Amino acid sequence: MRRFSTPIIILSMLIVYMIPSICIALSLLPGFYLVTYANSWNIETEFLRYFVLSLSVVVSYLVYGLCLIVVLPTMNFIIRAYPKPCRENMYSIESVKWFTHNALTYVMRYTFLDWITPTPLNVLFYKFMGMKIGRGVHINSSNISDPSLISLGNKVVIGGSASIMAHYGQKGVMIIAPVKIDDKATIGIRATIMGDVEIGKGATVLPNSAVMPKTRILDGEVWGGVPAVKLSP
Repeated sequence: MRRFSTPIIILSMLIVYMIPSICIALSLLPGFYLVTYANSWNIETEFLRYFVLSLSVVVSYLVYGLCLIVVLPTMNFIIRAYPKPCRENMYSIESVKWFTHNALTYVMRYTFLDWITPTPLNVLFYKFMGMKIGRGVHINSSNISDPSLISLGNKVVIGGSASIMAHYGQKGVMIIAPVKIDDKATIGIRATIMGDVEIGKGATVLPNSAVMPKTRILDGEVWGGVPAVKLSP
């Protein structure tokens, strides 16, 4: 097996990549029908005809994004691509589930998510992907991985371009561990929250800070820096 490990890994990755490819195709399908329908209109004026076609392409892109909100989580549910907390080799079964879960998340992230961030639609997508989200949460970032392992309490604010990931690598091993952010906590702009982090009620992580794995921020505390340390109270 070791002799053929590289071909086996490549074949496995091709199979995994087929899953998000199918989701993209299904989400694009309504848009293709729309453009084809618009192209069938008998418009004699060349400018007006091209304008209608261009408008149909734009609308089809919006339809594509809205379809992704439903199609990707549905596929994630069907294939049960919900990673569990673990400490595994990069090529274990759990790692494949983790990879697939994030592949589906990243399809939305890199093709449409920025257009609906921050709106209730991006919150809805993360909920559908398994993220536990309380009331009044504001997520102004698309840099989120492992949504099914992230829990946000009520009135949590995630600042612009902040990164949250429920995993990290250490000594050749991948560690998948949940992230919990409690009620009314604030994560500053471009801050980074790594796996196995818990942030208490009303706590604040300052902008551009990096909260390292296994960090426990208590209620009301303010942390900042790289790596982040407690600043007050």
